[in-house]
Amino acid sequence: MINTTDMSRAAALATSLMFAAPAAMAATTFDLTGSPASQASSFDYTVDGIGLEVTGFTDLVIGGITPTDVTRDETGLGVTRLLDSDPDLDGQVDEFLVFTFDQTVSLFTILFDDVDSDDDWDLFVDTGSGFTQVANDNTDNPFTFALGTDGNRVSIGADGRNDSFRVREITVAAVPLPAAGWLMLAGLGGIAALRRRKKA
Repeated sequence: MINTTDMSRAAALATSLMFAAPAAMAATTFDLTGSPASQASSFDYTVDGIGLEVTGFTDLVIGGITPTDVTRDETGLGVTRLLDSDPDLDGQVDEFLVFTFDQTVSLFTILFDDVDSDDDWDLFVDTGSGFTQVANDNTDNPFTFALGTDGNRVSIGADGRNDSFRVREITVAAVPLPAAGWLMLAGLGGIAALRRRKKA
């Protein structure tokens, strides 16, 4: 026989989990700076349980894109390639950084460094079905994504001949489990507790 007190406790747990779910959207900032200066095919980060890989590309090859090295120094990340003496993300040949998260995240802000009045950036977000442009020749620093912009990849590009800047940090949040998921987990936990109690 199921005890009504146990049922009430399971319902209370489910309710508290449902209201606690939005608190999981705490902001996580990835500091992309590093010293001494270095370059690699990619840089990996893990903060607050969120994994991030940053890679670089260029459209140096007509009609295609080519992987390049990512540069990192005390001002952030840039891109370099063969015969490219500028370690910044620059538009002499279109260059871009791709940020790949190991989960879907809510995108908040991107902070740029080594910026002057000639610089602007293009931003693209992949929500699971390919990249969609969210900013073109933008100069907001920091750049703030529209509320509710979620995705697992972000691309930041430089395409103007005078563009030359670095990406210093990106702030995101883990997407919380939907309320229905919390309720299901709470319900399963409640059933397991009742079964254990019944066997005792």
